[in-house]
Amino acid sequence: MYKSTNLFPTKFALITILIIGTTPTSTVAEERYTGQCEMPPPENPDSPWDYRTRKDRIELVERRHFTRNIELLIRGESTANLAADIDYTLRMFPNHHRALASLVRYSESKKQRRFSGMKYSVECFLERAIYFKPDDLQVRIIYANYFAKNTKFDQSRKQLEYIENTQDTTSAVNYNLGLIYLEIGDFEKSLHYAHKAYSDNFPLAGLKNKLKRIGKWRESRIDPLAPPDHEHPVTPLSVGSE
Repeated sequence: MYKSTNLFPTKFALITILIIGTTPTSTVAEERYTGQCEMPPPENPDSPWDYRTRKDRIELVERRHFTRNIELLIRGESTANLAADIDYTLRMFPNHHRALASLVRYSESKKQRRFSGMKYSVECFLERAIYFKPDDLQVRIIYANYFAKNTKFDQSRKQLEYIENTQDTTSAVNYNLGLIYLEIGDFEKSLHYAHKAYSDNFPLAGLKNKLKRIGKWRESRIDPLAPPDHEHPVTPLSVGSE
């Protein structure tokens, strides 16, 4: 039985996190978590808030700073500056999954890693989310995907390995693991996680179709819970998005 993660309001929002094959953003020096990336003093008495648990605060922030127009990168809401609204959302909810996904897509579309109206760079926002709630697997998926698209495969693999070592994966998580391992060129692991996702009736066929196009799809003949045959990737391959 497919288990919904309930992380995203629509199918569109899930897909926008992992569009394989987009052009990497330009290479620039990034801040590390120490120094400019460190968490500042709370802006509200009990903030920042955990996106997964503080449902009482989500609407308060989203109705002015993360509307549908902002999520779809159409226009800002509280200000004409779209980036400033995302910035405020992520300062209140550092691990806001949908805001992080939108920020990554915005970075890809503009070929930038820093924006006017934002205190931090894209990578810095992702680092802060990891340090804020290290157990948030969705943040690690977004971060691993960001690294993979920017050909930082070792950093991507570190995030993926953390997820693999947990016992809390769902079919959606396994599907996303398969997509990212495909992006970094580890076809056996990509196939392994595809089998795990589809054995649980995950409904999206994109990963399977991508593997078929490059001749790496095989029907499962083994227990999908068993570890993959190979641990390391072959030559990285970029495949077009669907």
